[in-house]
Amino acid sequence: RPRDPSPPPPAASVRWSDPDAWPDGRVPAEGDAVVVPAGTVMLLDVTTPPLASVTVDGALVLADGEVGLTAGWVLVHGGLYAGSSEEPYRGRAVITLTGPETDDSVGHGMGTKFLAAMGGTIELYGDMVGASWTRLARDAHPGDDAITLADAAGWRVGDRIVVASTDVAGDGDDGDEQVEARTVTGVDGDVLFLDEPLRFFHQGTLMSVGGVTVDQRAEVARLNRNIVVQGDAQSDDGQFGGHVMVMDGGRLRFDAVELYRMGQRGRLARYPVHFHQVGDAGAESFVRRTAIHGAYHRCVTIHGTNGVLVEDVAAYGTYGHCFFLEDADETGNELYRNLALLVLRPPADDAVLPSDTSYLGPAGFWVTNPANDLVGNVAASSQGSGFWYALPEHPTGLAAGKTDVWPRHAPLGLFVGNVAHSNREVGLHVDNGPTPDLAANPPTWYEPRRDPLDEESGVEAVFENFVAYKHRGSGAWFRGERLVLSGG
Repeated sequence: RPRDPSPPPPAASVRWSDPDAWPDGRVPAEGDAVVVPAGTVMLLDVTTPPLASVTVDGALVLADGEVGLTAGWVLVHGGLYAGSSEEPYRGRAVITLTGPETDDSVGHGMGTKFLAAMGGTIELYGDMVGASWTRLARDAHPGDDAITLADAAGWRVGDRIVVASTDVAGDGDDGDEQVEARTVTGVDGDVLFLDEPLRFFHQGTLMSVGGVTVDQRAEVARLNRNIVVQGDAQSDDGQFGGHVMVMDGGRLRFDAVELYRMGQRGRLARYPVHFHQVGDAGAESFVRRTAIHGAYHRCVTIHGTNGVLVEDVAAYGTYGHCFFLEDADETGNELYRNLALLVLRPPADDAVLPSDTSYLGPAGFWVTNPANDLVGNVAASSQGSGFWYALPEHPTGLAAGKTDVWPRHAPLGLFVGNVAHSNREVGLHVDNGPTPDLAANPPTWYEPRRDPLDEESGVEAVFENFVAYKHRGSGAWFRGERLVLSGG
């Protein structure tokens, strides 16, 4: 559904670099806990020293040019802005979240090392032409130092890219080695020149299988953006990165943003992007054309939230289920044309759900309520499955007790044009839903109905134009009634 365009950021009344803008007459120094007071619209026109924290009660607007904000955490009650839907941000801005690995919490259950909207608005619009990912237009061979894309509009020298595997799923402990990351050294039309030759073959032309044309061309994603939200360099030590959290009353709009070293492995509710109990107000938020890479725990989590748009997100390299609809009371969310690439199984001690380390998991897309739309997405090179509809009888977790919600009888939203390939287990798995205590995922039975209590009101669940190839397990597995796999 269309979202109302974001207006331009508010006009700044003071500058961060101006001592007179601060109550004590000095610009914040290293280690300070900074507050942008209510009623103040401040322009961030410098790169800050490492701060203890930043609380935005008013508004903070990122200036053009080179700016940076480094803090243990950033809490937005008012607004944080860079660009708008009509005028994207043209500078380069880096928000770095710092702090040692800890179980401490600043308050409201957000932990530490976060960028969070609590009753506030975060709107970051990067400057990017074109989509986050495309496909090859020609076969790429071992030794090639150039690749041809279907559409290279907007791709630039210096872009960091990743080329998906098109072979059978890899079996290495570190994931699929045929997923290859490179840097672009030159661009000529749709041809990208690479900093080092490819090691593996990547399909780049359409194939005919039994007289049917099948698109098995490798996906190619670009990972860098001019607005970056990242964990600090020490994040790798304990895989304790930053996290973005949207709480009740908050709004998040990311367009063309890069998320790097994000998520906190083994910790519940600490994900690169996390919509937490926002309810129907999720329809005001979106994450678009965003890259998530070098992550430690999931990609985008939608929890107790409805109507969020997640579109053209390229997620490369994470642990546990990547695109994650958590408790099964989430409905009406729209996941369009996202890429989940190289999804790794965490160590058992770091798994927050058994399914993250089961033979079926982790999944590129973990869906606990079928009443959401998945269109044009790709799940590839997971150490588990591609798409997993893991339907509990009733919602779990914080939504436990909603016994009037029946995921196993809910009509299917859109499932159209999705692709799964090179995963170790199943491409599309509609079975094995969580128990009420989340301790296990026994076999389940999906039987969609118009009325969950009326056995005679059954309707078909149509999984349309699904493509699966080169898995070590099955391409698709269903358990239930009136489940239709249509087209191809």
